[in-house]
Amino acid sequence: MLTAMTLAIAMLLQPAAEAEAEEAPQRPQQLEAINIPQELAPALMPYLTCRQTEQGISLYDDDGQLLNPTNTRQDCAPLREKARGKTVGIMKDLYLGRNRTEREQVADYWLTRIDTLTDASLEDDS
Repeated sequence: MLTAMTLAIAMLLQPAAEAEAEEAPQRPQQLEAINIPQELAPALMPYLTCRQTEQGISLYDDDGQLLNPTNTRQDCAPLREKARGKTVGIMKDLYLGRNRTEREQVADYWLTRIDTLTDASLEDDS
């Protein structure tokens, strides 16, 4: 009788497990590495985190703490603009880049790199 009850419970749980598997967000098979310069990381990482959160990718710190909620929808556009301004400011403070145009080009390069990286991951899910 115990075996029949166990089988009945397993049969009841099976459709729920299949439904959860269908609802699970698609994840890219392999993430491409991005090596953001250490000096620019404080400005660019919040934007990268936002883009990855949009994709349902869980990010953890060195202690194993979750950095981003997995079911949050965000508009990353304001973070992108903030990251651009902070990157230009950091470069100015560190005397990296000769003029504002050059600093903006570097900021745009890294933001475009993040966009390309995260857009490619989204395309892999399709």
